[in-house]
Amino acid sequence: MKLNHRGWLLIVLVAFTQLAILLASEMWLSDWLVSRSREIIQQADTTSVASELSLETIAQQTAVTIGTARSYSFFIILLVGLIGSNIIVAILIRYNDVFSEVNEHLVRVRDQSSRELLRTKNAVIFGLAKLAESRDNDTGEHLDRIKTYVSLLSEDLAQHIPEIDQKFIRNLELASSLHDIGKVGIPDSILLKPGRLTSLEREIMEEHAVIGGDCLEAIQMRLGDNDFMEIAKNVAYSHHERWDGTGYPHGAVGENVPLEARIVAVADVYDALTSKRPYKRAMSHEESRAIIVSGSGTQFDPEVVAAFLRNEDAFQAISLRQQFVNDDDATSEFQKRSELVAAANKLPQSTV
Repeated sequence: MKLNHRGWLLIVLVAFTQLAILLASEMWLSDWLVSRSREIIQQADTTSVASELSLETIAQQTAVTIGTARSYSFFIILLVGLIGSNIIVAILIRYNDVFSEVNEHLVRVRDQSSRELLRTKNAVIFGLAKLAESRDNDTGEHLDRIKTYVSLLSEDLAQHIPEIDQKFIRNLELASSLHDIGKVGIPDSILLKPGRLTSLEREIMEEHAVIGGDCLEAIQMRLGDNDFMEIAKNVAYSHHERWDGTGYPHGAVGENVPLEARIVAVADVYDALTSKRPYKRAMSHEESRAIIVSGSGTQFDPEVVAAFLRNEDAFQAISLRQQFVNDDDATSEFQKRSELVAAANKLPQSTV
């Protein structure tokens, strides 16, 4: 325990008080000894040699007086020491209590500030992801479902893969919302196209992985070493990589694809298969399951697919409501506005 200046001042004050009491006691004892000695001397002067009070008796009285003085001195010193020690101990205990209370308060304030900062960071990141998603043809719940699927897979894999801990899971849950943030750099004509993309359009669409990864890497360079940004960057870059090396943008193979990206890949594909879009129906869980299983060892990490199968009931429960979404509900508000603008531009211009 560390004492501040006031604490040390109190202890020094107690020490000086003890010293003052000791000095005062010694002065009192000295005065008492002198007074007692005078009484003995006066008694000796006024007593004849033939009296019953002999020199031996006077010597005995003097010895008793000195012994009494020593006893008084010992008990005074002991009493003062005990009182001073108790006072010092009380001061130390009180300061320890105060210090503990202040420390606990500071810890509570720090923890509360950390929680508020974390909530703010998470909300801002998720808001940015929602902003990027608003330009896509998703309806807004895609990110929430991906986060839940990723959580299910990560919690399961944590029992088999040592590198997955709770911090990794929390970071990945949030980072998964940024997997498609690079789509902000894709033209609307490609991003919102209802039909199949041409080969050129497909190449442009695939650039969203590099755009998103480069964006997050630039942020990471500003922040320095940051676990969350490392995971988010890897997810953005590599969630379209394949286990057999035929994915994009880098053609990474097997475990060279970051684990976090392998987890998000299964969650993302499953949600895309089971989600209703204006240009496609929502596949059933059974159909989607068959596609995921068939991609084990080619498109997907077999270990992640195994985790998916162990949690398929939870996946199915989450995706079930997508089976009842109609075309209008499956169209994002951004796409609806884009179609209105496109239709308005095709109308003949009025002339004055």
